[in-house]
Amino acid sequence: MSIATVLCAIIFSIFSTSVLTYIAMATPIGPWMGPTLALFGVFLARFFRSFTSEKIIYSAVAGSLGGIMATAFGFSFPTIYFLNKPFFQEWITTPFSFIGSIALIACAAGVLGLWVASLTARTLLQEQQLVFPVGVLVYKITSALDSKSSLRQLIGGFTATVAYCLAQGTYWFQVRCIPAIVTLTPSYKIGWISLPAVQFTMGLMPMLWAIGFIAGSMITVPLLVGTLSKIFIVDLINKWWFPTISLSDFLFAFCSGMIVIGAVSSLLTMPKQLFEFIKKMVKKDTKVATDATLMYTAVPVFALVAVMFWWFKFSFLSQLYITVFSMICAYQIAVFAGRVGLAPLGRFATFVMVPGIIIFGLDPLQITILATFVEACGGVATDALFGKKAGMLAGLDQGKITRYQVLGIIVCSLTVGVVMWVLVTHFELGSETLFAERAQGRALLVSAASFNYYVLACGAVYGLILKKFGFNPMLVLGGLLMPLSLTLGLVLGGLSSSLIGKEVDYEPLCSGMFAANSLCMVFQALL
Repeated sequence: MSIATVLCAIIFSIFSTSVLTYIAMATPIGPWMGPTLALFGVFLARFFRSFTSEKIIYSAVAGSLGGIMATAFGFSFPTIYFLNKPFFQEWITTPFSFIGSIALIACAAGVLGLWVASLTARTLLQEQQLVFPVGVLVYKITSALDSKSSLRQLIGGFTATVAYCLAQGTYWFQVRCIPAIVTLTPSYKIGWISLPAVQFTMGLMPMLWAIGFIAGSMITVPLLVGTLSKIFIVDLINKWWFPTISLSDFLFAFCSGMIVIGAVSSLLTMPKQLFEFIKKMVKKDTKVATDATLMYTAVPVFALVAVMFWWFKFSFLSQLYITVFSMICAYQIAVFAGRVGLAPLGRFATFVMVPGIIIFGLDPLQITILATFVEACGGVATDALFGKKAGMLAGLDQGKITRYQVLGIIVCSLTVGVVMWVLVTHFELGSETLFAERAQGRALLVSAASFNYYVLACGAVYGLILKKFGFNPMLVLGGLLMPLSLTLGLVLGGLSSSLIGKEVDYEPLCSGMFAANSLCMVFQALL
């Protein structure tokens, strides 16, 4: 680990953590920072020739973890303010306690997420060969250093997207040329069926198209199946048999049933996997030596997690419940993001949170910690696998990638609490400046959280039907949960990839578009 690369990784981590902490609390968005950091690295390499593509990847994969950690905390941690405002206001008067508590939660969730990523890397990256499109983008950006045509694509995609976003952000452009939201068809009803408006969010189109193009046609059919299922199956079941339940509550419970089936299916395969692992251990398979080392690192990882939960007075059973389901959700989020490039952190956190409230009677602080922990663990696991994918494509040492990611976890754990304390002491939570929309929504859910088990069962049955017909329920879940405007952007990218084919590599162009759109989102939120 060279001093220059370590220093760059630390700077990248502090930058992404600081920026995304504010963005996640001021807006409901959280763009992946890996491609943006890689682009910064490419610009640095134009001035410092010793800053190779290898060093850029190490710095970017370390720093990007700060972005997802900040997103998880920005989305969920302010929930305690809306659930128990007097407690929160008293807590921030003791900065060492506030910052130290956040650092402990972040470090515990981060190392567990990183451990899950290392545990599942071979399965997801080599055996299932998932795309992990954001990791591909990071690699393509850094590899552009060695290819003039790729670099031209990268710079062209970046500059064109920046110009587009700047124009899109002006009132004149929205009125005269392209509005912020383009509506092709309005929403209307045909009997019992409600057809949603076909809309495109033009400010996000470059990023969505780029992700869809990288992921390819494999995401197109499942996302469309999810969208059509919501219109012709889920909505109709809600109206016919559960009319007293709001559509949003019904959809959440229905999707939770699908997630349960996915989790149960994964758990049923664990005994066989454990048997195979033990059998290879007996044979002294060289590939398992790495796995055995990973098992040894589990001791300090789970010890830190246990200490964190003990510090906040969680019962032993609640600790076990949160830890196990955080790992399951982290795996499911990684599988979903490995195909689509998006990570629905909040949905999975809610999936763990609601039963936890019912079973263990958690207090507001514990509810907040649970939701934040699940989001941070799942987000770090996913982002770490993006980094491992980039490293694998570049032929880098995976052990070294992991060490830089550990550095990133340490830095962002120490940074996120400081930044959050500065923000909440200078701006009022819930105000226009620091609205914390995600946290407010979670607080409202906590106040009225309950499962309808019949709806849950409907979702579970539908998940089984999808698996029977060869569809991945987690990809279909994206079509169910995501707004149609986001789904259409991804689908258009996937269709474009199928139509163009692989004769010409346009992934550097997509990398520049993604990085530019993400960066413009950051500046727009700051402004």
